[in-house]
Amino acid sequence: MGNAYLSCRGGLRVAPEARPARRRAVNGSFMDRKEGGPAIWFIGDVHGELQKYLWAVHHTTPPGRDDHGAEGAGLGCSLQVGDMGVFNEDDAATLLAMPRHKFIRGNHDNPALCRAHPNYLADWGYFAAQEMFVLAGGYSIDWPWRTEGVDWWADEELDERTLERAVARYAEARPRIVVSHESPTVIKRMIVDSPRKLAKTSGTEAALQRMWEAHKPEIWIFGHHHMFERRTVDGTRFVCLNEMIRAPIEDCIYEVPGLTW
Repeated sequence: MGNAYLSCRGGLRVAPEARPARRRAVNGSFMDRKEGGPAIWFIGDVHGELQKYLWAVHHTTPPGRDDHGAEGAGLGCSLQVGDMGVFNEDDAATLLAMPRHKFIRGNHDNPALCRAHPNYLADWGYFAAQEMFVLAGGYSIDWPWRTEGVDWWADEELDERTLERAVARYAEARPRIVVSHESPTVIKRMIVDSPRKLAKTSGTEAALQRMWEAHKPEIWIFGHHHMFERRTVDGTRFVCLNEMIRAPIEDCIYEVPGLTW
């Protein structure tokens, strides 16, 4: 449909983006940028596929690099958007200290172990050098079938008071880029068809919706829904990254040029 917009409920203007043809090399974002240069690559849910994640970080060849050698390979800087799959000390130890490769937690991560890890960015906050706001955590619809302290944690979401502080800081900062594990309600209802997911609005999702209503950033990157999807809604380009268990790597990574840690 090109650049045409669809009218949606509430007067929203939505432009679903055409899915690009697959390329031989992994180009992640499929953006038009061909030259090299600094960039942060955003990585979708890992779900314990830690060796696949480490391979992607160290061996994926970004666009503009043709050598495919050790020096040119790898994502220079990255941020994983939650559900790394850090359940226990062994998982945490697998993720060696990598100052240029950071992550936030999702709903399938041990919050305490994540916060203690040197690669963990933050539960929430604004990073002025990158013009980026992050909000970690999320809700598990399958929590009744999980075991607390083993593969589920009661504090998987930030508490209400912390979320309120985060919303206030976001409105003040007015970031260009947002990274979260869940998404605002507005985009979940456009891309998700699971009745169980649609029936529940988590505290995290509600806070993200309030953020988006307060200020619409240029780009919003998230995971959680296990699909690769891009939509532009009222000027915000939403990018949902797929998960690493089944999806090809090119559906799990996305580049924003001009950023670095």
